[in-house]
Amino acid sequence: MTRLIRGFLLFSILLAGLWVSQRDQTVPVVLAQVTSTPVGQAFAPVVLRPAQSATTPPPVTATLSPTATHTPVASLTPTTTPTVTPTSTATTMPSALFESVLLLDGVDDLAMVPHAPLLNLGDDESFTVEFWFYVANGAPFPSQLDTLVCQLEAFCLTVLRQSSPADRVQFSLWVNETTFQTYFYHVWLVPGWHYIAATYNHIDQSLQLYVAGQRQIAETLPAPIHISDQPLLVGNGFPPALEMLRLSDLVRYDQATMTVPAVPWSADNHTVGLWQFDEPAGTQIFQDLSGNNLVMFGQNGAHTGQP
Repeated sequence: MTRLIRGFLLFSILLAGLWVSQRDQTVPVVLAQVTSTPVGQAFAPVVLRPAQSATTPPPVTATLSPTATHTPVASLTPTTTPTVTPTSTATTMPSALFESVLLLDGVDDLAMVPHAPLLNLGDDESFTVEFWFYVANGAPFPSQLDTLVCQLEAFCLTVLRQSSPADRVQFSLWVNETTFQTYFYHVWLVPGWHYIAATYNHIDQSLQLYVAGQRQIAETLPAPIHISDQPLLVGNGFPPALEMLRLSDLVRYDQATMTVPAVPWSADNHTVGLWQFDEPAGTQIFQDLSGNNLVMFGQNGAHTGQP
């Protein structure tokens, strides 16, 4: 858990640093770009508050110390540089979705799936991560980095909310415990529900990021993804809601476009984890519908409810 807290804070600080380095750009907006960041930070003690449940993992207090500085694994260059920033159209709420969702306070609420061998995503198998997230308002002031879904030392999907040059949807992947690479896509996120899917192919290290059914990033990681022993985190800083999260052990999409789901998924043989957050309002333990019993625990107040 010490590595979890240290790694999460370090990851947030480093990505925030990437935002600072680009804040004053006057060149055309970069819609798809990749960057790599070495580590080397120290942080104050952190306390993770548990949900009020006897089955929830206990609180952890950890003092974090500096880590070694590592060199990025590859020289990275921008990919596409269009001159117009797109706007992501919010999706009309399908009747079968969003009746009960995971609610987050945007401060420190999160949900956690304790690590299990099934969560060794990328270990001799490919994977897909997909879900809905809700945006309540336009670009905040000041800007903020929000975690959507993350398994530290393996992958993270985050959103950098900012007013200039545009919001940034980010897919970060680790190639060892301390070196990750972030691929991002600039887009204005308007209020409403938005769908994201991210894939990784373990055979050729290729990755994709879909936003609203459109493939916006198709790149190749310079080394195989690092296999993490960290728990799966959902939320932590992100307001106000997420819905219907699915993890799969294959690449489900490989075309330029894919169909955005309008009804809840059913588990199949390739479903690693499936959470629909349909428990009664106020619930802080979320069942896995894949049949693999990867129970998710609300932390710091994360619970189900109506959006």
